[in-house]
Amino acid sequence: MLQSVRNEYNANGVSGVLNKTFKKIFGLPPEKTKNDCSYLKYEEVCQTEPDVISISRFKNKYSGKRCFIVGNGPSLNKLDLKKLDGEYTFAVNGIFYKTEEMGFVPTFYMVEDGHVIDDNLERINSYRPKIHRFFPTEYKNMI
Repeated sequence: MLQSVRNEYNANGVSGVLNKTFKKIFGLPPEKTKNDCSYLKYEEVCQTEPDVISISRFKNKYSGKRCFIVGNGPSLNKLDLKKLDGEYTFAVNGIFYKTEEMGFVPTFYMVEDGHVIDDNLERINSYRPKIHRFFPTEYKNMI
């Protein structure tokens, strides 16, 4: 599975990997990837991996609900993230800085950048979103 995720990342970047995660959790239909393998087929092939099994409980759980994806960067300094209270949110990488600064806690938290994990491992290990955290399989033994 790790190689499949790496291939997806190399083919479609972060957005491709995150897109598949969001689609799975919010029950959106699968779409073809660049190698013409649907996400459903990808999921079935990888189903024996513990990571896939652990997130399968989210499949369609929030179907029909809206969600907000909170990235990182200087533009966050201009936003009042408290307006997202009560909404489903996905936040990535160093969002813990905004939790400390504004009190914003996302519904879901994911890290896709290995440098962020390496530089902030202790902070990431202690960070708790409202529902669940997602991490690359290659960091499973560290988190």
